[in-house]
Amino acid sequence: MDAPEILIEEAPPSPRSIHLIGGPGGSRAILAASGMLMALKYLGIDKFATIGGISGGSLPLCLLAGGMSVKEIVEIAIDLRFLDLLDEDAKMTAVMADHYRSGRYRGLRPAKGLYRSEKLAAWVNSFYDGRWPENFWTLAVEHDSQILFTADGVFERTKDQPFSIICRQSQNLGDAVRASCSVPGWFTPVAMEITKGGRTLTLYDGGLSWEGRTPLSIPHDHFQARPKDIIMCDVGVEPGAREFIFSAIWKFVCGGRCITPLGKRPDDGDELLVVAPVVTTVSSFDFNAHPDQKWQAVMEGFAATVLDLNKAGRLEVETFLKAKQIIEEYYSSVCSLMKPKPGVVSEKTVKLLGEHGVL
Repeated sequence: MDAPEILIEEAPPSPRSIHLIGGPGGSRAILAASGMLMALKYLGIDKFATIGGISGGSLPLCLLAGGMSVKEIVEIAIDLRFLDLLDEDAKMTAVMADHYRSGRYRGLRPAKGLYRSEKLAAWVNSFYDGRWPENFWTLAVEHDSQILFTADGVFERTKDQPFSIICRQSQNLGDAVRASCSVPGWFTPVAMEITKGGRTLTLYDGGLSWEGRTPLSIPHDHFQARPKDIIMCDVGVEPGAREFIFSAIWKFVCGGRCITPLGKRPDDGDELLVVAPVVTTVSSFDFNAHPDQKWQAVMEGFAATVLDLNKAGRLEVETFLKAKQIIEEYYSSVCSLMKPKPGVVSEKTVKLLGEHGVL
């Protein structure tokens, strides 16, 4: 008689096995990713194998990896005037005209941008003195290469090639984060000398590689993550005509090398999860948004995380229903307000979250 077949089910993801990623999208990404962190904390998912961030998503994620509480991260996202972390470097018309004349036909990206970001690096380092959080990674781009920054050093690869190490020491955390945020034209690129007297990289936004907005292969290829253990927040392309017009202009001026590719969204059969908040109250390059607008973006991140995790079968019924009640109360009592006075949305949102023990 044949031995009975034994079926072994693979264990579901445990909280400590999750690889978390915050994607690009400027202010929208900062705020929506903060909302994702708030939702995950409320749902009891707060231990991660690795924490990665690209462009705007790298800011809240690096703070989380460094040990900051989710409450503090959300408060910073709401209270901080992002524009205070930047210095004006050049007028946008001058950036475009200079690049069109001198860089476009040489296959280059703009050598200058509207803003410089040294203050951003100093702000990040003020929390950790430049110390690299052990499980944090971020991504920038040089030419056609992905440049991966980790606690173990700096790695490089081109499309369809494995990563090779180019420096065995971690770099300045603030500089790596601002490099990942260096959207061509908006920010002056970051020149980084990887080793003393060695190679100097000219780094741009991490969303510009062939993987675009969703570099989902990084946890799998570099950290051996299973697909079902990967959770990413991606706010997607900014809705409305403004983004379409601006992208068309930049594509003409820059020759297509300055536009973030869409990237691959997982199919229904894929195990990895991309949370996809739709943020409309704040634009990607709105660095001076009102707290009311910011809270709405944070809550979109919160709601999308809860709903997408439940859709993927990752939540217990009771846990989901508790979180769903918060979302429903928010939309019925806050979003339904007709032309509220400034500050009312913030006040009501904070009160609601406090009543439910979210913050």
